[in-house]
Amino acid sequence: MWGGGGGLVEHRAALLASRGFAVLALAYIGHKDVPQSKEVFDPKLSYFKEAFDALNNHPKVAKGRVAILGLSLGFTIAFTMASEVTNIQPKCLIGISGTHLNFVQCGNIDVIEDEDDFIRKIKFTEDGVMIWKHITFPITNYSKPIVQVDKIRCPLMIICGEDDQNCLAAESADEIKKLMKAAGNDHLLTTILYPQTGHLIEPPYSPHFRITKFKMRSLNKTVRVLWGGTTKPHADAQEDSWNKILAFLEKHLIQEHPAVIQSNL
Repeated sequence: MWGGGGGLVEHRAALLASRGFAVLALAYIGHKDVPQSKEVFDPKLSYFKEAFDALNNHPKVAKGRVAILGLSLGFTIAFTMASEVTNIQPKCLIGISGTHLNFVQCGNIDVIEDEDDFIRKIKFTEDGVMIWKHITFPITNYSKPIVQVDKIRCPLMIICGEDDQNCLAAESADEIKKLMKAAGNDHLLTTILYPQTGHLIEPPYSPHFRITKFKMRSLNKTVRVLWGGTTKPHADAQEDSWNKILAFLEKHLIQEHPAVIQSNL
């Protein structure tokens, strides 16, 4: 699942499919085939449960061997699905550049409730580029719900950059580790933190975009947003994280269940 930029973004799904995985790239916001009513999420996340069930029950998919991967807002949705939605039991989870601060349970994907509130919380560079990571700072004082990560019972991998200027991803990863440790399930967690790496951690050899334009539907305007990262370390992180993602998926979906996979060949 892609992030809050919306649309149907399929390049990562296509690369995974080229490695032999059955993959569903899910559009859930900002797409012509997604009704606006689905963009305000109900607590049960029925739209996402339907997508999970469709893949899990597909005749060409090994039932019970489904992973969920989410980037940015998709990270939050993936973790919410795994911890709080009835009868969704992923075999493993991967979250990239996201947070456990649960915007979804607030009933709307928009972090910003009004423009004045938005302008008050954000910061700007000298060139007028928006920096969003301070919107929820400090993370320990966040007043809205958090994802109940202590309920997660499958292996999960968190990937984030220390220079993420869009999201408190590194800080959130640290809080998730504390919550899972308190619940006794931190042994399931793998955290990979990359220095000088920004928010948009893409597959290898993708361009590094430190700043881009971003269409904000809630304010009906296009703004420039700082994502962070320094080109060489960010590019290295994209290559390294991709190899770790492939190894993680292969371990938990294939290597641990060779008989199941063989029977479906």
